[in-house]
Amino acid sequence: MQQKKFDVAVIGGGPGGYPAAIRAAQRGKSVALIEAKEMGGTCLNRGCIPSKTLIAGAECVGRLAKAKEFGLHISGMSVDYKQLASHKDRVVERMRHGLEGLIAANKITVFRGFGKLVSPRELKVMGQDAAWIAADKIILATGSEPRNAPGFPFDYKRIHDSTSILALTTLPKKIFIIGGGIIGCEFASLYAHLGIEVAILELLPRLLSTEAEEVSRALMRSFHKRGIQVETGINIQEVVTTETGVEARVEGGKTFAAECCLVAIGRSLNTKDNGLDQAGVLLESNGMVKVDEKMQTTVDGVYAVGGIASKWWLAHVASHQGIIAADN
Repeated sequence: MQQKKFDVAVIGGGPGGYPAAIRAAQRGKSVALIEAKEMGGTCLNRGCIPSKTLIAGAECVGRLAKAKEFGLHISGMSVDYKQLASHKDRVVERMRHGLEGLIAANKITVFRGFGKLVSPRELKVMGQDAAWIAADKIILATGSEPRNAPGFPFDYKRIHDSTSILALTTLPKKIFIIGGGIIGCEFASLYAHLGIEVAILELLPRLLSTEAEEVSRALMRSFHKRGIQVETGINIQEVVTTETGVEARVEGGKTFAAECCLVAIGRSLNTKDNGLDQAGVLLESNGMVKVDEKMQTTVDGVYAVGGIASKWWLAHVASHQGIIAADN
């Protein structure tokens, strides 16, 4: 196993990690950037960029459907979802390639693997580029993953999370979405534009429960006009696979059936098994890393940014925090 020494080591190459790495490099520091999956993190590869690319195509379908209102009559229109999915993949690949070029241009050393702290100044990389790294400062930007639930665990064939559903190349005729938060509503809107029968099943009394009630009501009206079924106050006991798809069994005996389902009930923080306890990094009661206004954790010289250290799970917030951490 190779041993390396750097001024700064950043664990996580998402929208919090790579801006931190670039900023530190631009400040004249030697920087190691450790990433276990694709460079760019969730936002670029499994979130914002692929979903918005699909939505851009779906919105074209929606506009064409209304063309007759303007006297434009279009016949024989069809959706080749496999081609749309391929376009999505090309957009992601192009942007990721550009990001990797930017990282290389700033002379940042990339390690492909899982980074784990072994002390406040040391970490080991397990995977393709196995290494033992010593660093004067460490920035944690490990992000989050889709949250699994015991009653409806992902099988990635019929029961999907927000990552696996992006990999589909064919569309179901009907889908139900468990969770009426931002992710669930985004996919509901996407699939409704593409002509899929959609139902949202939400445990709480309204959609987007963390947003203003006016926003929730407006979205409910919009979804109703577009034929999206919204069921709130629904307590799902389990989801089972059937010969034709999946079935959600709800408290009280009601069931919902579809070809597949998306489980979008939140995300889990990547703060386990990465050595935070060994380094002495403390967590808040909600499981997030405790940081100050400089994004420094309870351990001097160890910083945390992005989803693991912010109540705002937004890419641009993570990037801003990454820059703050690097400057400090």
